[in-house]
Amino acid sequence: MAVQLQAEQSQLSMFSPGRPQRLPIKTDASPYDSTLLPLETMVEREKGSVPHADSTRNQVESGLHFLRLLGDTMTMKYRTKYLKVYPIEPLTSEQRQGMDSDSIRYHDVFARRTVNGSRLYTDMKKGWDPNKGTLKLPAQPLIDPADQPQMIKLATEWLSWYESIVSRPDPSQPADTWKEERMEYDFATAAAVSASPGVPNGQLVIVAPEYQGGRLDWYSFSVDHQAYLSVPGWSPSVKTINKSVLPTQVSFPGMPSSRWWEFENANVNIGAIDSPPDDLVRMLMMEFMLVYSNDFFLIPMDLDVGSICQISSVRVWNTFGEAVLIDPVSKTEPTGKPWRMFQLSQDTRGNLSVPNDPLNLFFLPPVLGPSLEGSPLEEVHLLRDETANMAWGVEMVVESPAGLPLNRHEDYQDVLRRKEMQKEIKSSGVTATRSGPLEYRVSTVVPDHWVPFVPVRPPGSTEEARTIGLKRGTVLHPESGQLIQPIGKILAADPLIIKEEEVPREGIKVSRAYQYARWINGEPYLWIGHRKSVGHGEGGIGLRFDVAEPGEQF
Repeated sequence: MAVQLQAEQSQLSMFSPGRPQRLPIKTDASPYDSTLLPLETMVEREKGSVPHADSTRNQVESGLHFLRLLGDTMTMKYRTKYLKVYPIEPLTSEQRQGMDSDSIRYHDVFARRTVNGSRLYTDMKKGWDPNKGTLKLPAQPLIDPADQPQMIKLATEWLSWYESIVSRPDPSQPADTWKEERMEYDFATAAAVSASPGVPNGQLVIVAPEYQGGRLDWYSFSVDHQAYLSVPGWSPSVKTINKSVLPTQVSFPGMPSSRWWEFENANVNIGAIDSPPDDLVRMLMMEFMLVYSNDFFLIPMDLDVGSICQISSVRVWNTFGEAVLIDPVSKTEPTGKPWRMFQLSQDTRGNLSVPNDPLNLFFLPPVLGPSLEGSPLEEVHLLRDETANMAWGVEMVVESPAGLPLNRHEDYQDVLRRKEMQKEIKSSGVTATRSGPLEYRVSTVVPDHWVPFVPVRPPGSTEEARTIGLKRGTVLHPESGQLIQPIGKILAADPLIIKEEEVPREGIKVSRAYQYARWINGEPYLWIGHRKSVGHGEGGIGLRFDVAEPGEQF
């Protein structure tokens, strides 16, 4: 038996952050080469993710790397001069009050001991001419004329290293793939295909409107026929595949033998499989294994990563020389409800008039295999508080001033312990008790890392739609009277209104963490990505208003 296969293959060539607009409006997109960059990196990397300039860790590590590049001779000659112009200044007493103990210790170790790489980068970037590819050194410190060519070469290499630490999108990219109102990624990509009734524009737009971070796969995508991506100078390119092969029979471990009196695998006892009458899935699997398992054949075909393949025809020649044309399963099944597997569904955008016809396409997305993920730099739990008729965003972990993960609950408890110790010192070691006169409070104390979300009607919504959003609010600090703002980036948007349906009763957990992977071209990529997962249920802090409680008495 022989098989002749004809197919068409095309590569993803465009990328657009956010949801594309409906036709006839064309959505502007940027070129995308799946052989150079994995799709997760393209989607998840944060806009402007150059190392955080205020992070002490970044200042230290980039400064140390600059000194390493100088080498022994140049370091001995210019290290003191660079330390004088770009020092890491010691912390003031006010800065210490707003920092955690680990960050304070980290800063004290390196203060005035290494170059501040963030400030050095800012000044050197001012002298960089991208058109000419030349660098003018800052006025200070003074570099000897004989050493300037070597210093310019080393500084150019250091600038390139600094900007390549973390992968970031093109600054000209107009939008961001991360959507705060849903705490999800939303993007679109496209490839050229042959024009057909299902794809009249010759372009297949693939969308992923609810990607929650982590790992992409083919089932994360849908086809959107109501969109068209536009890239200047784009020309469709479709490759034709013609292949003649001898198919091989499908086999799997424990498969029953197809011949009489043949010894079967002793590791599998098919007769011992017990299936109750209502376990239809197991019964179907057993029927397939016992009756139809030797009716399937495998035709190998190599595809490029990041490609869309459409099989045009499959022609089979049997031992009698008869040719049989094999049609797709979708053409043999009832109209409107075809059986299919590993095929993309269609995103109708709620328009039921859009036909959901099968396209018989196979999508091999340019996604990562094994990769490394660091500990969360930031983690927020969004949960409902039905008693208070609101929701809370609890900052469990944030990035500390030193650039390290900081547990905000432990830090808050540490602040409370220090305040209690100061009270005991002022009262000569006497512990305060709640037995004084009644004190009136507008509300009970809210921890610094609990951010309120109150229900509001989103802008532009109508009363008939009855849509509700959860808007980020603020609380007053009980002592200073100032508004308490979130520290992390996840809840930093202002205003921030999250769709109510995105915070269910079980809550959600949103985190930011470093991701590291190596792509098929051998290039390593480091970026910061978000991830959304199921939370830990409802919660609250017993918020009450108009409270009269006994005051402290020593």
